Amino acid sequence: MSRKLRIGVVVVVSLAAVAGSLIGFLASHARAATDATPKKYTAAATLKAVAGSHARGTFSGQVTGTTSGTSGTLRWKVTYTGLSGPVTGVLLKQGTKVLTHLCSGSACKSGVQKSTGLHGATFRAAVANKTTIAVATKAHATGELNGALKLKATSATGGGGGGTTVAVTPAAVAAGKKLAAHFSCTGCHTIDGTKSTGPTWKGLAGSKVPTTDGSTIIATDAYLIQVITDPSTLKVKGYDSGVMSEVIAPGEVSDAEARNIVAYIKSLK
Repeated sequence: MSRKLRIGVVVVVSLAAVAGSLIGFLASHARAATDATPKKYTAAATLKAVAGSHARGTFSGQVTGTTSGTSGTLRWKVTYTGLSGPVTGVLLKQGTKVLTHLCSGSACKSGVQKSTGLHGATFRAAVANKTTIAVATKAHATGELNGALKLKATSATGGGGGGTTVAVTPAAVAAGKKLAAHFSCTGCHTIDGTKSTGPTWKGLAGSKVPTTDGSTIIATDAYLIQVITDPSTLKVKGYDSGVMSEVIAPGEVSDAEARNIVAYIKSLK
């Protein structure tokens, strides 16, 4: 092999090695960026009464994980009726073990909304769907109401939706209209452009929304899904940002339900 040919082979091999290293570097950074994006989960539990009790209840919320993926915050809401006595606590359990007290005593009234930090093994158990919610009373210290807590991952960018475009079909619009009535959305949002407690839905989709920090945001499908599934993110200038989150807990409206509601909103031009 001539000297020139050997040099050419060395150069080609070297360039291939550099290219391989560069591809690996970019891929690792892409994975790191993805891994560093906080994950969000909807959380829900259907609470069933123990034998002899006529109580019933629901638990809903949303979990936002930290970028490290080892902890997160559970924003939740619990409702119940028919208990044998005052609630002594709402518990997050794994089997018979109490992982954390979400609230205690009078702080656990029906309809209460709170945030609770989940760390380490507790966070991992919740994400793995290995936990239950228990509403305890004096007569039933381990839980008069109990239900498996189910977490479902949504969009990593928050609130579900991502860059997805919601199709405006007759079926979706009809379902969204029904859901809007079910969640009492139209009690605060008009559909004819008139002012109310919340922004009107007429012409909302695709419009520029002024925010409380002085900026504006486009009401894309992803944005609308986000604020519907997590009302705590709703920050619209001129409106009380706490009203919606008092009525609708994060995660109470599922991603699929939010998409239908968005289809209905998009039909109101």
